[in-house]
Amino acid sequence: RPHAPQRAPTLLDSHRRGQAQKGSAPLDRPSSIRGNRQVPVADRLDEGLRSLMFSNANRASKSSTYAPSVCSTTSAANWKDGTFDTRIAGASTAAGMDMGVSKTNQDSSFLLGRGDDFLCGVIDGHGAEGHHVSDFVKSHLPPQILDNRRSHSQRGTRSAMASGFVQTAERLSRQYGIDSKESGAVVAVCMRKGKDLYAANVGDTRAVLVSSDDRGGVHSQPLTRDHTAACPGERDRICAHGGQVSPVFIPGQGFAGPPRVWQRKQVSGGLCVTRAIGDSNLSGV
Repeated sequence: RPHAPQRAPTLLDSHRRGQAQKGSAPLDRPSSIRGNRQVPVADRLDEGLRSLMFSNANRASKSSTYAPSVCSTTSAANWKDGTFDTRIAGASTAAGMDMGVSKTNQDSSFLLGRGDDFLCGVIDGHGAEGHHVSDFVKSHLPPQILDNRRSHSQRGTRSAMASGFVQTAERLSRQYGIDSKESGAVVAVCMRKGKDLYAANVGDTRAVLVSSDDRGGVHSQPLTRDHTAACPGERDRICAHGGQVSPVFIPGQGFAGPPRVWQRKQVSGGLCVTRAIGDSNLSGV
């Protein structure tokens, strides 16, 4: 996608709805959530959830997208005290078209659950190797977050999620067989633990909380914020680290399109997002 977000892990909002239940079981042995039934699984996902883990067939896409490596920011939002139930989980995705030619589907998702607790996420790859990066993040980010919670429980869930993004990005940079110099992925993750809901993202993949009221109305609340070169704070950060932010320059036409992230003296490509997992060519900015 030309507007794929640059990836750096940003820890989103911890939405407090009261104190977490004492002694509640950790998310170490996931199960799927179907209605009010708990369906145990042997390892990570049961057969019903495997359909959510996309295989990314029809791989044949090319794009010149880049993104810097991971960093962490934090934001918080308030919402009214109450309860919520996780009853139905699903995902769908479709590959786009470029001049009548089907592009590679670079989307992935994951869902792990135990009782009413869960960890879920969506991943959108970009670049020629974006589908491989997407698969890598899907396989490594969830267990990394869960491992962090178990081994560094005193740091809390927010730290476990932020560290998980950084560790996954570093691991990807050393992964043989995946060229992530000009390919990467944007990610949004949500975790429920007891009465707390946490969200984290890099790039422009979003998490939104949707609720209904007693009158049948529906309300939405963003849990993440996009990290794009159009955001003043992100633009200032990129420039402070030696990068450049500008639209694409087309000879004879001038600048066109949204602002993008560039290395100094870079003449092609450019990325519309400022944070991502992968895109190591822009890791310096």
